[in-house]
Amino acid sequence: MNIRKTGIVCIFLGVLLYVAYLVFCGKEISAFGDFSSGILLGLSIATNLVGIVLVASSWRPKKP
Repeated sequence: MNIRKTGIVCIFLGVLLYVAYLVFCGKEISAFGDFSSGILLGLSIATNLVGIVLVASSWRPKKP
């Protein structure tokens, strides 16, 4: 059950990072702005994937 909660928190954090990407990364005028928008997008995708894997692995039946 603890793994499932961690997965749900990771998915929620990934969505928050994506919202931050949409809000803060609109018009990049420098190389650092482009880099930071890429970091935010990459972290949001990676966090969502980790959360999905954790939730999916928690639903798998345990072997006796």
